[in-house]
Amino acid sequence: MTDTSDNAVKVSDRALLRFLEHHRDIDVEQVRQQIATSCKRGAQAGAPVVRVGKARFLLRDHEVVGCLRKGARVTYQAMDRLIREAGS
Repeated sequence: MTDTSDNAVKVSDRALLRFLEHHRDIDVEQVRQQIATSCKRGAQAGAPVVRVGKARFLLRDHEVVGCLRKGARVTYQAMDRLIREAGS
């Protein structure tokens, strides 16, 4: 359960990533390379979204800027907004 009170401790993406890397033995750079390799052809074609298995990655200017939640239904307009926001 998520604590939504004003006293809730927030965990940055960087802290979460380092925890997974250092304490759960997840090779973050290997995962990054797998995602990059999987998205390369779509990025070269200028695709805004690349599906890799059940994951859908959002791309902007040859950069993966997001990953949609499993089962998310997104309109083209919403997807475009997500891509623009993720890159800023």
